[in-house]
Amino acid sequence: MRIANNTYQLNVSLGGAEASARLRNFRTEQCVTLVHDRTLQNNTVTEEDLVQIFHAVSEMPDLRKFRVDFVGRPLRLPITSLAKVVRESKQLIRLVLEDVRLAAASADELEAAAQAIRQHPALEIVDLHCCVPADGADASLDPLVTALAHVPTLTEVLLRGSRVAPRNIEPQSNQNNNNNGDHDDDDSDSDVEMTDENTWSAASLKALCESPSLQRLTLRDMTEVQDQHIERMAEALRSNESLREFTICTPNLGERSGRAMGRVLQANRRLHKLEIQLNSGEAAIASQLQFETIGSVLQWIYQSKNPRSFHGNVATKLSTVGFEWKCVARAIQFGD
Repeated sequence: MRIANNTYQLNVSLGGAEASARLRNFRTEQCVTLVHDRTLQNNTVTEEDLVQIFHAVSEMPDLRKFRVDFVGRPLRLPITSLAKVVRESKQLIRLVLEDVRLAAASADELEAAAQAIRQHPALEIVDLHCCVPADGADASLDPLVTALAHVPTLTEVLLRGSRVAPRNIEPQSNQNNNNNGDHDDDDSDSDVEMTDENTWSAASLKALCESPSLQRLTLRDMTEVQDQHIERMAEALRSNESLREFTICTPNLGERSGRAMGRVLQANRRLHKLEIQLNSGEAAIASQLQFETIGSVLQWIYQSKNPRSFHGNVATKLSTVGFEWKCVARAIQFGD
């Protein structure tokens, strides 16, 4: 079904053979969206079907935008099939994966997919929405996210409700790391050395912040992201010269994140927009810790030697039962 000029939408519920045949009839399309029929009671789409369909997609020479929309009916996708599309579609500029369970049979398959991403010559925008590993408690999307940081043409990354950390590795608790609000006043971005083998270092997210081409980074509803991860990202952001917009939405940030991002704003003259939302959907609960986070950012902004270098707002949406309050610091409107 054609939904717009140079756009073709295909329902994978047709099965591998039929869907592949239709794709080959429209092989000159520049934009393809794969969807999964949400009205079907039983899932009849197999991994073999998806392998066939993705193989047909990889044969489309003019493909520039590829979206996989399985929202509401997630499917297990062999990562080798995704890697084939990325590897063969040299003109691909936008990749969107929604409600996809990426399955890698081995570490070698995961590394091959990461290598395909890393070597892509044109990719500009990647959006991973509710995209998680399919197998194993130790499965992780870390290698793929790290690979994105090395794509020379990449300008925007959105990670929304996607789990990058392995399920069997839990982030360190902010309750244990905030030291009841006591901290030194030096310029260190991290008060805790992350040496525990059962913790996640977020090295892939820090790598994104070191990308020389990335201009917009959005992290939403990623519950594994906590203070120590923001501090590591902040270390890179302080000297980043390409990023213009940074959005972070998570309920797990504390005062340490506020202080770290305040230092970023003080040091980085190229970041134009910082958005911090301390909520997850509409279920956030107001807490003193959340107020401290915003307050820390505001404090560091106002102490900046050149506040006109920053243009944007810091916002938090806090709600309790029967009550909702949106607080936006509109006073932080610098710029010419």
